[in-house]
Amino acid sequence: IIDGSNADEGEPAPNVIWMEDIINVRLDGFTITGGRADNFPYDLEGGGIFNHRTEAVEIVNCSIYRNYAHWFGGGICSAGKPPLIINCDFSGNATGVCEGGGLSMQRTPGGSGTQLFLVNCRFAENIANGGGGGLACNNSFNLSPDVIWNCLFINNSASSGGGVYTSGKLIMTNSSFYNNTA
Repeated sequence: IIDGSNADEGEPAPNVIWMEDIINVRLDGFTITGGRADNFPYDLEGGGIFNHRTEAVEIVNCSIYRNYAHWFGGGICSAGKPPLIINCDFSGNATGVCEGGGLSMQRTPGGSGTQLFLVNCRFAENIANGGGGGLACNNSFNLSPDVIWNCLFINNSASSGGGVYTSGKLIMTNSSFYNNTA
């Protein structure tokens, strides 16, 4: 368990895990909790994990729960090339203003040609005051569709797209939605 709730002299860590400008990383079997990305004017995204300008990142068998971000991605904010996410649980994460209570995937113009792959993941009881209580995908710069396979979205809420909000192409297979609200 990596608990950021008392990381900085009793104060929560703005990001429990910060990944930037790295290649070939695998997080496997961790519980990531207690991040609070609300340190103005910086550290406003990715309460649990902030992933920026990385390549070949895999997040596998992880539980990302009870994290908060003022802007994007209470659980995870990924900016640029998306990680591969398999068998992960996102629960009880939230954003204060923007998108992606559980996970926010923010593409940049240089991030084209990359796809988000979510496989066997569960998104439950995440909240976003913008779009995508469970998941928000800003995919408007990408020609390849994001892929969601065998995922569960339950009891998430947002102003739009209670379970999932996307601004681009998406392939979703064998996934279920229950009691999400927008």
